[in-house]
Amino acid sequence: MTYPFKNLVFEGGGVKGIAYVGAMKVLEKEGIL
Repeated sequence: MTYPFKNLVFEGGGVKGIAYVGAMKVLEKEGIL
């Protein structure tokens, strides 16, 4: 499946950044990234 986006932008920092790492791992596992 192809996705309509080419870039992924996260906003914020600190504790939110840690949550983004987990989200990126899931997206990679699912083959989205």
